[in-house]
Amino acid sequence: MTHPTDTAHKPQHTESQQLWFSFVEGDTYTQPDPFFFDLSNTTWIAELEQNWTTVKQELSVLLAEQDTGIIPYINRTLANQATNWTVFVLFAWGITLRRNCRKCPVTTQLLQKIPNMVSASFSMMRPQTSIKPHLGDTNAMYRCHLGLQIPAGTPQCTMKVGNEERPWHEGKVLAFCDAQRHTAWNKTDQPRYVLIFDVIRPQFAHQTPLDMRQSIRQFVLANPISEVLYHRTLPPFVRRMMMNITQYPARLAMWLYGRLT
Repeated sequence: MTHPTDTAHKPQHTESQQLWFSFVEGDTYTQPDPFFFDLSNTTWIAELEQNWTTVKQELSVLLAEQDTGIIPYINRTLANQATNWTVFVLFAWGITLRRNCRKCPVTTQLLQKIPNMVSASFSMMRPQTSIKPHLGDTNAMYRCHLGLQIPAGTPQCTMKVGNEERPWHEGKVLAFCDAQRHTAWNKTDQPRYVLIFDVIRPQFAHQTPLDMRQSIRQFVLANPISEVLYHRTLPPFVRRMMMNITQYPARLAMWLYGRLT
């Protein structure tokens, strides 16, 4: 199976590109990445899009049963109301939430075929919901959205990354750079459903394959904990040290959670 490629944007990716984490570096991302990526030439995109209706059906069952695994997104300050943006987590940076995955066997199998896939969840945005502009945790991955129920196109229901707006389409994957400032909204009277998944980009995954992937996972798991404990008032080198310290208990906690769910 082929790895995700970025041929449409090759000139913008250089060997000198640095791994970036928002907790350490702050609220500005200046590296030469595009806002959106074209991953249409990857094998796993095609297979996922071919099976999107089955993925949607598995989500429909969860919604109909009001599954208790559907929870507000971890950062409850981003949506205009915390309960307006909910998720059902399948994978969290290398941790498998076994109980949730058992409820969505086809979706789980499709995701597990994706090289360097590290996290995935269903994402539900209620009507009249807006997400505040924000930066993600790292530039290390493609953030991908598979459209499952999209009530309208731009401008009523859309993604905005940097200064570029793009709509979701049912059965299609929209990929973007999570490190760039982005926002989203659903100004319709119907909910919006997508499958979100993260794939480590080749230029980072292939540097030192296993060690690099493990480090990225641990740092991202530590990010929210470090944010709460240490905030961003400390100098960057101190924040990096704190994130180094926090990554191990963060990974242990997520591993235990994954085993118990």
